[in-house]
Amino acid sequence: MKADFCCSILTENIVEAGRKGFSVIPFKHEDDLYTNDLYSFLLQFRSMDFAADNKCIMAQRAIAYCPWCGTELHQLTRINEAGLEYYAKRNQKLII
Repeated sequence: MKADFCCSILTENIVEAGRKGFSVIPFKHEDDLYTNDLYSFLLQFRSMDFAADNKCIMAQRAIAYCPWCGTELHQLTRINEAGLEYYAKRNQKLII
């Protein structure tokens, strides 16, 4: 899957979701009950990789702007909707 979003750092953090440290997870809404946007974005921190068997400290928060370049994240649908769809499905299990 071609991963190309607003900046290389955000792209890396979406592709590497589930690894130790910070990542960004796109979340696809099934309806527009709470938002007019198709996707929301979660900034997540993990103290260990997802695959690790040990207990992990995690935190996540919804974000509206890219933490690295400032792009409004709802614009990513126009940039690479197929990529968002792919990573939203692939990383759904990571959402807490």
